Amino acid sequence: VRKFMRQFCENYDMEGIEMDFCRHLNYFKSVAWGGTASKTELRQMSDLVRDIRAITREFELKRGHPILLTARVPDSPEFCRDVGFDLDTWLKEKSVDALICGCYFNLNDPQVMADYIHARGAKCYASIDESRIPGSAATTKAPLIPGRDTLENYRARFAAAMSAGCDGAYLFNLEGSRLNEYCRVDPRELDGCDKIYFATERGSGGYTPNSWLKDGKRFNNLPDIDPGAPRKMKPGETYSFEMFFGDDFGGSPKVTAEALTGLTDGAATLTVNGTLCKRLAENGGCVSYEIAPGVLRKGMNAFAVTFPASAPKDATFNDFAVRVRACEVNDGKGTR
Repeated sequence: VRKFMRQFCENYDMEGIEMDFCRHLNYFKSVAWGGTASKTELRQMSDLVRDIRAITREFELKRGHPILLTARVPDSPEFCRDVGFDLDTWLKEKSVDALICGCYFNLNDPQVMADYIHARGAKCYASIDESRIPGSAATTKAPLIPGRDTLENYRARFAAAMSAGCDGAYLFNLEGSRLNEYCRVDPRELDGCDKIYFATERGSGGYTPNSWLKDGKRFNNLPDIDPGAPRKMKPGETYSFEMFFGDDFGGSPKVTAEALTGLTDGAATLTVNGTLCKRLAENGGCVSYEIAPGVLRKGMNAFAVTFPASAPKDATFNDFAVRVRACEVNDGKGTR
């Protein structure tokens, strides 16, 4: 690795190198055999990253301009450490200029990594990856709320990342017309745009945290609501979770929530930040709710879905989304 990094710098007048550690996350025997990375393994990886930085520094002087070094890693310092990435050391030694956070799974809301990385003097970019959930739902023939991998969903994810303090957004596994469409979006100019926020963006459609680290899901701090692996619910049970929003909800947009439960007899109730929401309609087990103006706020919000006592014992909570629609205003000069 050191040799070909040097070859790159020798043969190309590059401006930066991205080390994508997420393709793939199998690096050390201790981890592959069901444990966590040892101190020796952590040191070996830190040595490698430090040496690559030294190579780029050498060629910065020769080229007369910076060669930035970034690394794409999972969005949890604790998960990273267990698979062999000592992010504290990388950032303390300034071995990298920026971290790109996220991979085949997400473990935290974007503010967690933004705060962690900025406190250590580097840049943070949110990895906005394509959702694997539609594919897994199609394979298992599981119902889901449509809208993932749409412009409205990417707007929501961009807005959340930028509101959380990320320095930018990184797009993964996009090409062709979709890439062109999404790249025309300015992540910093999304107020007043229609959006769809999902409780779970990536889910079990790709590789899970447990695919790379034994019991890696223990580091997950995001809602456990995945159409590909529906959550079992008991009659009368409440599932509480949090979602991060990038909107300031000014201009009184129309905000609705959708809970896909499969219940046909008796609907689940929804509360948002302690406020009970009005039920609007039910269609094929998907119930929509009105979230009144002023209830949602930018940043983290608390949700609670309660199944009725009459729910069957095999009831499941399959999917959850919040739609933000900009209100139309007719001021006599046209609709805007």
